[in-house]
Amino acid sequence: MANLATDYMQGADQLAPFYGPMSDSFLAAPSVCTGWDNEFLEALKAYQIELGLDRTIPPEATVVITGQQPGLFTGPLYSIYKAITAIKLAAHVEEKTGSPCVPVFWVGSDDHDFEEVRAAHVLSKKHTVQVLNFEPEGDAQNVPMYQLPLEGNIDLLIKELAQGV
Repeated sequence: MANLATDYMQGADQLAPFYGPMSDSFLAAPSVCTGWDNEFLEALKAYQIELGLDRTIPPEATVVITGQQPGLFTGPLYSIYKAITAIKLAAHVEEKTGSPCVPVFWVGSDDHDFEEVRAAHVLSKKHTVQVLNFEPEGDAQNVPMYQLPLEGNIDLLIKELAQGV
């Protein structure tokens, strides 16, 4: 194996024990939608309206869903890649099957592990890794991340990012 990403995309057999089905198998047996959970569908529609989107989700649509725990400044870059991958995969499934496919990316904002999400590692203008640590004003232990206000030193961290650390 010369390159892990290339080997995975080409379906290298030696990777199957680690990754399960290879990428081309996603379309080998297209899933059949067994119906949407009404509560999920209503929440998704309401959120789309809130974002100014006007997209009807057909009842026969399938879904590509992925997610990540929250992180300071969107967290690790792979969080963004996961969202983009869901969008691209849904478009690919729709193109190949002719059936609508909806990408969904969720954030596990009920995560309580503040120590795990408090820092962002960024590359400075000098090409060194800088760690930016968020220091909230109140106690962040055992608080779901969606309830943690962005206060404390967040303005300073944003300024550091804008200046290239």
